[in-house]
Amino acid sequence: MKEQNGSTADRPMRRKERELTVDQAWEVVEGTDHAVLATVDDEGNPYGVPITPVAADRKRIYFHATGKPGGRKSDNMKMNRRVSLTCIGKDMTVPELYTVDYASAIVEGTASIVTDPEERAQAMVALVRRHAPGNSDARNAIQFTNRLPALAVWRIDVVSISGKARAAAKWETGKTLREPTPMPVQPWLVGVPK
Repeated sequence: MKEQNGSTADRPMRRKERELTVDQAWEVVEGTDHAVLATVDDEGNPYGVPITPVAADRKRIYFHATGKPGGRKSDNMKMNRRVSLTCIGKDMTVPELYTVDYASAIVEGTASIVTDPEERAQAMVALVRRHAPGNSDARNAIQFTNRLPALAVWRIDVVSISGKARAAAKWETGKTLREPTPMPVQPWLVGVPK
């Protein structure tokens, strides 16, 4: 295997017919409950960890972590603020066609711990409204009073976003992430029992 040197960050997407527009990629991010945050430490050791994000104004993404020192995710972001966030908004396995009906987005950006009390509170309200919309304001207020001081709130300032989907050419806002994409049977599978 030939070793590659340099950065691959500016490499164009190979499957152009599956590339999403920026708006479509944001739809994936905004519709994803959980994502994987990739960080790296000072020695170049990668670390991917699940998070529960919320997108704010298509420029920033917020998530929370423990406020206690020593967490690998937080320590890595303090060492190297550059992060990548992978959001899988749709993953429907289609076994009879040996494929996956998918939609995903990758955000690259810079992570910062949020220290402004007002921004911290707004971020947590946004997270709760996104992921626990049925909770009452009274319940949320009690939770924030008891838990917010112990949490670290992080913000990703988005530098770039890209997305990819099997149904990119047939994308329908508000629909493609929720419904299966009709796919033709491959010619070599016609008439073959499942």
